[in-house]
Amino acid sequence: MLFRSAKGWRLYQADFGLLFGTTLLFLLITGSLSMLGQIPIAGMLASLAQFAIGGPLSGGLLYMFVRRSRGQPMQVGNLFDGFRTSFLQLFLTQFVTSLFAVLCMLPAIVVCVALIVPRLLRMSDPGALRSNSIEVWAEILGESVLPIALTALVCAVPVMVLDRKSTRLNSSHLVISYAVFC
Repeated sequence: MLFRSAKGWRLYQADFGLLFGTTLLFLLITGSLSMLGQIPIAGMLASLAQFAIGGPLSGGLLYMFVRRSRGQPMQVGNLFDGFRTSFLQLFLTQFVTSLFAVLCMLPAIVVCVALIVPRLLRMSDPGALRSNSIEVWAEILGESVLPIALTALVCAVPVMVLDRKSTRLNSSHLVISYAVFC
């Protein structure tokens, strides 16, 4: 494993500045849209934009690394190749992955609602929720934290496996759209 890491580092060392800079540009674009997503009303548009461009932008970044491993010339503009070559496939890959992530977390949401809502209904002073005190929330959550955490953990494993599988890309793939479905 150490040998593979050293070989990978040597492979990217010559173009480190370009690869690092492009990765920073990717993070700047997605991070900016994520921060804009926090703004009421306008944030919905930013979140939709982030969802729409996330897959193709990620595909472009991965394709740039594949180009490097093949010894092909690269430029910062390769970051946007996912829009030109495989927009629909990359968008659908992100959509399906996100859908599966939500479906995998659904049991945790059900457990959370089933354990916490009855406690909220039994509260003697419903106005106490507005106080945001730790004691009030500790009373509401009570013994529910462990079952919720365990359910969320169990639900997260398929999401992590699915996410890793959907974004795996190596130099033997000829086209990005094929690689994202491997």
